[in-house]
Amino acid sequence: MGQSYSIKFGISKSNYDTIVTMDGDCQNDPKDIHKLLSIYFTENDIKLVGGIRNKRKDNIIKIISSKIANYIRSRILKDNCTDTGCSLKVFSRKIFNSFNYFDGMHRFLPALFSGHGYKTKFVNVNHRKRKKGYSKYGTFDRLTKGIIDLIKVKRMLDKIND
Repeated sequence: MGQSYSIKFGISKSNYDTIVTMDGDCQNDPKDIHKLLSIYFTENDIKLVGGIRNKRKDNIIKIISSKIANYIRSRILKDNCTDTGCSLKVFSRKIFNSFNYFDGMHRFLPALFSGHGYKTKFVNVNHRKRKKGYSKYGTFDRLTKGIIDLIKVKRMLDKIND
């Protein structure tokens, strides 16, 4: 059903307001969760803490295309996030549920939080070689879907700020 749907479904079943997301292919290091939670719970004005994959263990094409896409997205949406593709995030369930759901929203959580006026923070986290599964996105697929979603999110955030 996709990553955005899976996150939304998991959150709908949660009994807690603090949500931690991470990938299912074991590239995120669970040891980094404590670091993100520590920031989230000590800096009360921060409503989303996200990981920045330090020393990525992906192929060079994926790394370069991701850096370009992150740069463009961050400049347009002004979300102050250099790596929105890192799945390791901690955030408020209540705030997440206030957003209009759309497929692909998992890539834009930092922009949605900051665009709605919530403070975000990003910290370096470990990145490991994929141990399970495979990437569901090709470079071209991510590009076309990413551009469409970028336009959609920009319009959503512009309406909020009008």
